[in-house]
Amino acid sequence: MNVIVIGSSLAGLACSIRLALEGHKVTICEATAEAGGSFRFVHKDGFHFCRDAPLLHAPEELCALFSLAGKRLDDYLRYTEISVRCRYFYPDKTTLSLPASRKAFEQEISQRFELEDSPMTTYLTQRSRLFERVRSPFLERSLHRWSTYFSKKTWALLPYIFQMPLLASFHRTNKLQLEHPKLVQLIDDFSHVMGSSPYRMPGVLPVLPHLEYTAGSFVVKGGKRALLGALLKLSAELGVEHHFETPVRRILLKDRQAAGVSIPHGDLSADAVVSGVDAATVYHHMLPRIDRSSSILKQERSYATLHFFWGIEGTFEEMALQNVFFGPHYVDEFKELFEAKQMPKEPTFRVHITAKNQHSDAPSQQENWVVSVPAPTHTGQDWSSVVESVRSYVLDRLRRVLGRSVESLIRCEHVHTPADAEQYGYAYQGSCCGTSHHGILAAFARHPNFSKSISRLYFCGSSVHPGAGLPRNLMSAKIVSDLMSADFKKKRL
Repeated sequence: MNVIVIGSSLAGLACSIRLALEGHKVTICEATAEAGGSFRFVHKDGFHFCRDAPLLHAPEELCALFSLAGKRLDDYLRYTEISVRCRYFYPDKTTLSLPASRKAFEQEISQRFELEDSPMTTYLTQRSRLFERVRSPFLERSLHRWSTYFSKKTWALLPYIFQMPLLASFHRTNKLQLEHPKLVQLIDDFSHVMGSSPYRMPGVLPVLPHLEYTAGSFVVKGGKRALLGALLKLSAELGVEHHFETPVRRILLKDRQAAGVSIPHGDLSADAVVSGVDAATVYHHMLPRIDRSSSILKQERSYATLHFFWGIEGTFEEMALQNVFFGPHYVDEFKELFEAKQMPKEPTFRVHITAKNQHSDAPSQQENWVVSVPAPTHTGQDWSSVVESVRSYVLDRLRRVLGRSVESLIRCEHVHTPADAEQYGYAYQGSCCGTSHHGILAAFARHPNFSKSISRLYFCGSSVHPGAGLPRNLMSAKIVSDLMSADFKKKRL
């Protein structure tokens, strides 16, 4: 069977590997000149930047993928565990270095906040157990197929349903169990991965931080480009065809069934199409305005991100590979983003510096800073004026925290706005995670891993179930592969 995968994102590549192993003929159409989808690499004046966060979590998910092909991940990719996962800078000048290992993390929390019995130990233990219970029935299977709810593993989960914080928000759940305000804010900040507000995300989502906080944090030799290269190599070995600089203009339909794609130099026919790009982008740009499209485009989007890529003269020992600078009005930030639909006045922002571990990413004695600032989705704003004001705020905050001017040390600069994200074609309105994760039924409201109105059209990646982040992207690829196996076996194709 011929399958076309749109986009060479991590999810798209992982899905292509699984489908090739199932015996399908797979072709990937990637709009840009290199793999990566939303990673968006930037190279300037000897500095190398990647807009995505630099850490690899839960490498066992990748190992499992390569094992399916009878391969060892270590033969394709080198990665090492780091000692400090992230460094946090609070508005009152408190700093906190978050160790990558769970045991060291729990000890650091107890000592730093003078807690005799750290609530974090209980919190992470409960989340780890809950994660293992919900993983198979809910995170590795479609939430939009009745068969999921009638499986033995789902029924086995019923006794634990009422142990889950079904009605409380993510923030309230953290507040009740963690108590210390700074500790609560630290875990609340996981909402950044989901592009959503911790005050509106459902409390049941604390199962997801398990992978980030307890499964270790690793850095890949060669960065995310090497990670993508490993997946590209494996997929090519399995016979997957890759077409770069080949944007998909529209998905071809025949009797409400995906039948291929239209590309600049012609049409490619297929028995099925898998999208590894933002679901709303597909409906908005690649499909006619049919049944499902209107509801998808009306759903609240996750927030977007404004990126500054700075080549910095000198080094900053007080900063780690990943750094978070909390804003002074954390609650108000999310109100401004989602209710007022405007840029927060004093936003929390992140700085990751891959040159801390990958020295070739910057010239000697210099650093490559990627500054990420949450922003409202692109709805026609004048981003030039927004960039100017946000840049001024970020530089002033850095000067006050670090005790020296960063602006005078900037040797090169590149800016990436939500408008750029939409223009490049991988994020509708520049949204970083598709629809938001707000509301009690957030997981069920996300777009399914398949189209309900068009047969043989499937979706994987951050904008669909089970959400953003590398481990969950790999899970979405598995879901699509399993769905297709079940669908085509049933149809005897």
